[in-house]
Order: sequence, then C-alpha cells, then structure tokens
Amino acid sequence: DELLQEDTIGILKTALQKAVDEEDYERAAQLRDQINQLKNNL
Repeated sequence: DELLQEDTIGILKTALQKAVDEEDYERAAQLRDQINQLKNNL
C-alpha cells in the first residue's frame, strides 16, 4: 500500500510540473494539496 502511494505521488508530481509549465496554477494547487495529503499518510 505504501509503495502504491509513493507511485501515486510520483505520478502527481509529474502532473504538477506539467500544470505549472502550462501555467494552470489552479490545477497545480490541487495537485500540490493531493501530494501533501498522501505524504502525510505515509
């Protein structure tokens, strides 16, 4: 389960970088919050 969360965090970080590159800051903020929530659950 922990490995799955770490994989998910990696995927979300990639999506976060893409959102920032596209200047989609609302999406980036949502992704950042999801990443932080998952990290807190580890």
